Amino acid sequence: MKDSLAAHLTRVAADQQITLEELARRSLTSYTAAYNEETRAAIEDVEHQRNLVGPFHSVEELMRDLKALQI
Repeated sequence: MKDSLAAHLTRVAADQQITLEELARRSLTSYTAAYNEETRAAIEDVEHQRNLVGPFHSVEELMRDLKALQI
């Protein structure tokens, strides 16, 4: 199944004369229209490696950080 999906996506990209990366970007862009402004800003931050925290080496460490952010 995995190979047939890869082959299908490769054909679709070739038919549109675009790379697989561009096909993925275009496909995902249609979903981002449903996101609110805060979510779009967070996605943009991750894409540009801004406002990131971590890495966390344990769940406890992550939870401590999350609890510190609570108002």
